[in-house]
Amino acid sequence: MPLTQLFLEEIKSVRLDTGDSGLSVERFRRARLAARAARSSAAVLIESEPGTEMAALARAIHLASDRRERPLRRYPDDPPPGGTLLVDRAETLDLVAQGELLRILQGEPDTTIGRRGGRPAARVIATATASLADRVRLGSFREDLYYRLQVLPIAIPPLRARRPEIPLLADLFLRAFAREEAKPVRGFAPEAVRLLLSYDWPGNTRQLENAVFRAVALAEGDEIGPAELPQIAARVEGEPIIIPPAPAPAPLPPVGEPKEAPWQDPDSLPLLDSSGDLRSLSELEGEIIRFAILHYRGHMSAVSRRLGIGRSTLYRKLKELGLENSERGEAA
Repeated sequence: MPLTQLFLEEIKSVRLDTGDSGLSVERFRRARLAARAARSSAAVLIESEPGTEMAALARAIHLASDRRERPLRRYPDDPPPGGTLLVDRAETLDLVAQGELLRILQGEPDTTIGRRGGRPAARVIATATASLADRVRLGSFREDLYYRLQVLPIAIPPLRARRPEIPLLADLFLRAFAREEAKPVRGFAPEAVRLLLSYDWPGNTRQLENAVFRAVALAEGDEIGPAELPQIAARVEGEPIIIPPAPAPAPLPPVGEPKEAPWQDPDSLPLLDSSGDLRSLSELEGEIIRFAILHYRGHMSAVSRRLGIGRSTLYRKLKELGLENSERGEAA
């Protein structure tokens, strides 16, 4: 989880209070709020657009808190006792789930988990991709729950409002994906960085992460250029679209000279046996007679005429071959 680790490092740098954390103004503000939230047991509300780093920041706050050894659970799928309860996209909760969450925050009795009441069963961190204040005005979100959640509010601006962070995040994803894909990719070309900074990223950090993953998968060398970012180049006005060449196909294994297989009529008579020796005249003669009887459907007059032998000679040969009944159409 590279984003969670990044946030943990930022929280640590703020806690050290060295006076020079090396963070931008926006990153320092976010890290300072996250550090305060980690030291508290109050509810946290993280609001931003879809696709931003809200869930990663929530995990970092949990890992930086004194509850780090306890589980991070998701509401309403997991039971709330202990640890931290993550309420992802709180604006999607129905009124029943909102009421249950409010009881957890108030520490009210809950027979389903055997809790007697008093302190909340878990520390709650909620995320929202829509303004909960607007939902309260519309009547779809409980006002009392809203005020319980936003004790420690943290707002994450969209990625387009944090352009200086784009190269940092892109490099973070690149190093993670290069390890996973075993690719020797080490960084971005200056033209690729310029392209990343020129795009507005409506899908925010998740879209950037997906774009970097595709770029690493396409990369043939050790550097990402515009050719590995065709989907982004297509959306940036005035940016030429460079389609990377397809990798050369693997050479086919060498094969010997093709040998022409002799064509053989299924009705032809082979002159050689399986050992390659010439077949005997009597064997060939018997096979010819059998074939003639089948071909002319047992009509002996036609057989003797086409073979050029008399009927008496034909009958003698039939007797020698054990085909005496052929005249009555019973020959095999």
